[in-house]
Amino acid sequence: MIKNTDKITEKELDRIIDIWLASNIEAHPFVDRAYWKSHQEEVREALPHSDLSYYEIDGEIVGFIGIVDGYIAGIFVDSQYRGKRIGKQLLDDAKAKNNHLELSVYKENKAAVHFYLREEFKIVKEEFDEETNQWDCLMEWEK
Repeated sequence: MIKNTDKITEKELDRIIDIWLASNIEAHPFVDRAYWKSHQEEVREALPHSDLSYYEIDGEIVGFIGIVDGYIAGIFVDSQYRGKRIGKQLLDDAKAKNNHLELSVYKENKAAVHFYLREEFKIVKEEFDEETNQWDCLMEWEK
């Protein structure tokens, strides 16, 4: 079940950060894991200020989406629950509430690029991220 929240508890935030870190390390083996760990506190501070929705199963958060001013900062699903359309449901919920969405995804993360293309996002620009030495695809969706 998707829950939208304006307030997040410390326990919920801990769980969301655990999902964020594990998912980034798993999805981006081409980026040094130290990069993700070095950004963990920054993300922890930013999440409560984003439009945050999460997916719960039996009272446990298993995935979430964070959006800031129409920019999807990320969709992350616990590895045990991937392939169950949770990410799609979170994205569909975001599409229902927004007329325009954009995001950046590493070009090397082919599964994510494919997912967003399938969900009617278009690649509008490619940029080189010097911090990670990877190419980013800026993608947009319009209602």
